[in-house]
Amino acid sequence: MLIFSIKLGYQIIYIDFTKSKILIFTFEKNSKYMKRFYYHISSIENKESILKNGLIANEDGQIFLIDNFKVADTIAMHQLRLYDFSIFKINSTGFKCELIDDNVAEFTSSSQFILEQDLIAPEFIKLKEDRNINPFDETLAYNLRIGSHIYENFDSLSLLDKYKHIRDNHSYSDKFTTYMENKVCELEES
Repeated sequence: MLIFSIKLGYQIIYIDFTKSKILIFTFEKNSKYMKRFYYHISSIENKESILKNGLIANEDGQIFLIDNFKVADTIAMHQLRLYDFSIFKINSTGFKCELIDDNVAEFTSSSQFILEQDLIAPEFIKLKEDRNINPFDETLAYNLRIGSHIYENFDSLSLLDKYKHIRDNHSYSDKFTTYMENKVCELEES
């Protein structure tokens, strides 16, 4: 029995020359290799260069990618410390090798991958969007979510009173206090 196999995109093709059979297997549904598109996060300052020259690997020959657009903000803020950034959509047909799981100790790790390739050519890259995130927005949202678990009657407060409570009881920094004061003023004016 002579069997030949070849991997093409998201499929493995087995050819059995002795039985004149061709079998096509698609990767498992939850396999990272099944995705057609991935995303890359970079500082906005790199946007034009990436669109013109492609994604160039770092000094270790690695390009970092994610497969879930929804985790981009979290990764940008908490791992890359970026608040103004671009997200690029990458067509995986530009990959010359398989992805490696990125070994990060984050809840987003299942969506993070490394491509060991010198370059992803610009024709496989599109700008998805530019983002600007205020890190205090996330802190405020977190405080609103946990408030009812920490403070009695927090859920019965108006949004304005919740904002005042957070401003007066959570002094993470002077900047956050100023941010909360501005949020209180916005609500009082509306």
